[in-house]
Amino acid sequence: MTTLHLLHSLEPMLTAAGRLYAVAGELLSISVILWSVNLMAGMIRHTYNAGVIVGSFYRQHCHKTCKWVFVNAIALLILLIQLSFEGAQLVWRNRYDYLETADQWRNQIGKAFIYESPLYA
Repeated sequence: MTTLHLLHSLEPMLTAAGRLYAVAGELLSISVILWSVNLMAGMIRHTYNAGVIVGSFYRQHCHKTCKWVFVNAIALLILLIQLSFEGAQLVWRNRYDYLETADQWRNQIGKAFIYESPLYA
């Protein structure tokens, strides 16, 4: 028997081994996919449970205070916007008076830095 005859007789075994390798690869791929799906399902379940715990704690202990803070913060913001608008209207209506006062202050400050000689006054 030559080596060629041995290879010829080993061919069915090599074919069977190749098929077994392909099936094992497919089983491994399916196992990895199922494991990943199970991992994601577990993560979703644990995330949901953590959300329920945090939500129930918030609702029992923090909701009333946070609601009060947010409502009053919004009310304060609205009040500040109204006051700013009224202030802008007041400044616009009296802008010439403010400019006149600013000019007077500028002239007074400018006079403080000017030397006036008593000889030429």
